[in-house]
Amino acid sequence: MTITYETSHEGRVLIFKCLDPFTIMDLVETTELCQREVFDKATKKVYVISDLTAVTRIPPDLLSAGHRVMKKPHPMTGPVFQVTTNELLYRLVNVISKLTPSGTVAVRKTLADAIEEVERMIALEPPDPVAEIPQAQVNLAT
Repeated sequence: MTITYETSHEGRVLIFKCLDPFTIMDLVETTELCQREVFDKATKKVYVISDLTAVTRIPPDLLSAGHRVMKKPHPMTGPVFQVTTNELLYRLVNVISKLTPSGTVAVRKTLADAIEEVERMIALEPPDPVAEIPQAQVNLAT
């Protein structure tokens, strides 16, 4: 498959790796799979990183398909980071990021930069109130 994915950071980060040549159907199928396997099971927002550094050819209908795929993102989808060194793709994603709500889509030149930004954003999240409640101590020696 030309698009694979993995999770990291205890399921808080979803990293897509795209290879040439990928098709719109690859994108749709992988997105649907992630909806079921990752987002439907998430209890906190999942940050998405798409590693496009190996992509040299852009599918001709990427813009129209991308609009369909991202039209109604899963409620557990966090900010999306596109990683590319391809100048055309970088500029294209940069334009798209300006059309989305602030902080929803961003572009980075390296995977390390995207991961660093995600880690920074996770660190700034307010603590989980449920995790801070001390668990009841049960004394079984009675």
